[in-house]
Amino acid sequence: MARFMKNFRLLLRINSQPCALVFLTMLMLCTMQQKGFGQDHSDLWKKRSAYVEAIDADCSLTRTVFIRPRGNEVHGYTFTRSEHELVSMTGDWPRRVAGGVDTTSIACYVRGDELLYAKERIRERYRDGSESILIIEYIFDKGRLVDLVSLGHGKTEDDQWDPEKDILEAYHKIRTAVHSFMEVNRINVAAPGDSLTTYRAYYANKTIKSIRHQGRFNGCGMPVGVDSLFSPSGKLSETVAYENRKGKTDEGCHAGWTITKTIRYYPDGKMKSLAHQRSAYEGLPCDCGSWVDYNQRGVRTKERNMGDCDSQVACD
Repeated sequence: MARFMKNFRLLLRINSQPCALVFLTMLMLCTMQQKGFGQDHSDLWKKRSAYVEAIDADCSLTRTVFIRPRGNEVHGYTFTRSEHELVSMTGDWPRRVAGGVDTTSIACYVRGDELLYAKERIRERYRDGSESILIIEYIFDKGRLVDLVSLGHGKTEDDQWDPEKDILEAYHKIRTAVHSFMEVNRINVAAPGDSLTTYRAYYANKTIKSIRHQGRFNGCGMPVGVDSLFSPSGKLSETVAYENRKGKTDEGCHAGWTITKTIRYYPDGKMKSLAHQRSAYEGLPCDCGSWVDYNQRGVRTKERNMGDCDSQVACD
């Protein structure tokens, strides 16, 4: 297999001769790899594909493009939103390397704050005009990576590669850039029936300390959207995302309940921990879902499952 992948890499680097296109296409299809996660996810793939296709085909959605200089590089971002929510966001990051340029493009499709599907495309272009491409598609369910497929060579062949951590870090980087752009340009999205007020707090040196959002859900005052907390040096240190839902039993305000996802970061921007909680309206929170800790090298040091976040049973 290693020799086959080496030959495949050499083939991908040849110039795109017309006579080679059909052969290369057939070869790429034959070498598509799927890393299973223990069960068949074909139905979930169909649902995610239908969701992505519907978003891409919806001309009523608003698409915004912006750039951010990063040293000698320029990072590009695109986000798509309806009147009420973000539905997709993309980051494009070029990087000069010895012999050419690498470009990583990651498209993330979301519902609320939940990542449903991501597509990563890594393109290496060489000075001789040849190139190689790695494409990876990921599907998520309830905040966890459940399956992926890849086409091409690269990091997928590394036994140390952690696909869930890798793509989630990229997603949070894109989401942070998009939310920051929306804050500066006063672009607000909220669920139907929400009214959104943003509160900003500052340190004594006038650097931003926190950005929080308060709105109305189901007619009642609740935190909404994604809160961001910053260190005194201006580095993002924590985000708290609120997913508000309407229960099936209670009425009025007490029908509302919330799932929160808290992510803490090291000063260099790498993820430090991930945690989930659920709570009823004006009720105490209780832990749920996945809790993961990472060291400064990005290696998982602890992971545990704290129960079903969809449960509406009152917390003790």
